[in-house]
Amino acid sequence: MSDEPKKLRTKHLIMVVELDCQTTVTKYQKPCVYVTSSSQSPDKFFEDFLMRHAELNLPGKPVRLAQELVFQYKPSKSKRAIERRRKETSERLNKLGYEVFPQWRVYVLDVDPDNPKPIPVKDRGRRNHVVYVGQTSSDIFTRLKQHQGELGKNGRNLVARDTKGRSPRINWDLTPDVRLFSKQDAEKFERDYSLKLKRDEYGVLGDGLTDPAKKRICRDSGSEGKAE
Repeated sequence: MSDEPKKLRTKHLIMVVELDCQTTVTKYQKPCVYVTSSSQSPDKFFEDFLMRHAELNLPGKPVRLAQELVFQYKPSKSKRAIERRRKETSERLNKLGYEVFPQWRVYVLDVDPDNPKPIPVKDRGRRNHVVYVGQTSSDIFTRLKQHQGELGKNGRNLVARDTKGRSPRINWDLTPDVRLFSKQDAEKFERDYSLKLKRDEYGVLGDGLTDPAKKRICRDSGSEGKAE
């Protein structure tokens, strides 16, 4: 059983914010929205959101509160219910043609085993093609730059141990075009996709194949799951 509290301190509602994504470097073809929850009234929430949105690394500027896109849920203190409603709302809006944030993507990077940090032969896979599988709620290009050494916000170094010094670059052919709307779904997809590439005889690096990650995902999904 998780020790995480199941109840929120106050009742929450789902909030949807319309974003202007045409002002960013990455141009989105679909209208963009951000889905979250809050215990504040909609007007108060949006007022505060305008003041703090820069902290959220959004792909565009907030335009307005779009509560007409939300089902008339009753306010709830249940963490599980709020998370389910947020995910349900995100998936529904995505199907309706919106680009929904936050969203997680699983990505695949090619890593050069000889430049300059070699990868042991046993980890190269039968194809002798080594990839790194990760998941992020940021833009994939932003995450790639971090893997290549660019510092994140507040000067944090976000290079993964497995990509450091290995000239990572995006492999779009292997990167799945799947949007995920919860961290748990992203971690499970990361693990499953890592195992698939491993079965396809790639050398696979990343957290998806570590024992702690596999145990966590099996526990959260309520299954026993066997490590490969």
